[in-house]
Amino acid sequence: MAMEEISVPVIDLEKYEAEKEKLIIRVAVVGLGCFRVINHGITKTIIANMKVSARNILELSSEVKHRNTDVIPRSGYVYPNRLNPFFESLGIYDAKSTAGIHALCSCLGISSHDIEILSTYASALHGLIMNLASKIAKGLGIVDSSFQEWSFHLPMNRYNFTKETIVHYGANVHTDNSFINDILEDESNERFEMMNSNRNFVAVNQVSETFIINRSRLVIIEVEGILVPIIDLAKFEVEKEKLRSAVVGLGCFRVINHRIHDAIIADMKASARNILELPSEVKHCNINIIPGSGYIHPNLFSPLFQSLGIYDANSTANIHAFCSCLGISSHDM
Repeated sequence: MAMEEISVPVIDLEKYEAEKEKLIIRVAVVGLGCFRVINHGITKTIIANMKVSARNILELSSEVKHRNTDVIPRSGYVYPNRLNPFFESLGIYDAKSTAGIHALCSCLGISSHDIEILSTYASALHGLIMNLASKIAKGLGIVDSSFQEWSFHLPMNRYNFTKETIVHYGANVHTDNSFINDILEDESNERFEMMNSNRNFVAVNQVSETFIINRSRLVIIEVEGILVPIIDLAKFEVEKEKLRSAVVGLGCFRVINHRIHDAIIADMKASARNILELPSEVKHCNINIIPGSGYIHPNLFSPLFQSLGIYDANSTANIHAFCSCLGISSHDM
């Protein structure tokens, strides 16, 4: 039985009509969350060359790929792990910088031919992304937006499936710390799938020589005073439809009557503040189990953000291990 297919909106950048396309972009981004672009100006040759180079680079040995270290979490080499056993990625933290591209190629020993291909593709893609980011911002009513100084993260992703594992998720469900994702499909993939409003996976229609533009975490913003839905867990049976609409539509909701007492919440906030006041060298003892699960320190991309994490907090042993490595008091534990 053939899988149900969904068509995503298509934006033709050669025939861009501001008012008409602004509406399409707004509906696509706020509703479905993605759209395709055609006539984007990146030639077939540039795309074909990039695909070949990316495959060659991802065939390098694991030892070599590990030289591509993070600037921010998950910006360097992301290797298969317990959470994402089929996924790996090699990334350039800021590919709008020629120096960033050359640094990656130098540490991996990549040929001058592949350097030229990467540089050409990155330059063309950055121009497209700047154009699209501006159009999306205008479609959402964001004025005076500029993305020129933003870093341009360019990852090369691979999913190491076999015939036996092809039915599994390629990567764990997540959103990215960015404004938009520009996805170049590989013809070796049969097709992407996405979840529809009935919570079923459906196939995304294929259109050759296009990019899929997918909204990321920073696009899920409050537009024109949208109110976040409130779900009352004490009346869950009558709230089910509201919950489904919130998840599929806006993508977030609040819960009330959740049975976590005010005192527990207040104590946790106080303990979290105390723990985050620990010296940097102590917090660095909270190492990753998977990328981004341990201590995330302020960095170039997120200079105001830091995080301490327990990878699996439903295990008492993991909580005790976290507290032990940081020297946390029995009270906070």
